[in-house]
Amino acid sequence: MSISHVDFMNLLGAEFPEAAAAIGRRRSGSLHLDMAGFRRNVEEAIDGGRLWIAEKSFRFIDRMLDEADPDLRNAIEVSFLEDFALGEFTRARHEAVRSRMPRRLREILVRIDPKWR
Repeated sequence: MSISHVDFMNLLGAEFPEAAAAIGRRRSGSLHLDMAGFRRNVEEAIDGGRLWIAEKSFRFIDRMLDEADPDLRNAIEVSFLEDFALGEFTRARHEAVRSRMPRRLREILVRIDPKWR
């Protein structure tokens, strides 16, 4: 069974109710916008020093990638990973990626932009 947009939002709500609520307030029905909202939540967690939330979020995305339907996989790769990799590069974000992000996701970031190495 593959995970769809609806499944993703339900799982997100169960594991990250505050992030899901924030996304829900701005919800347009677009999977990519919802994924971008979650990515922004992760970036804000890192910027605020809440690395345990970032790590939990990275692990959640890694799990989703395993069973994502094609649309969800694309949203993860583009609106989460690619946008993260091409977004603001700070020492805190770099350290969070190096110390908290699962290897598979980190390898994707490095392929997009080697500065994440």
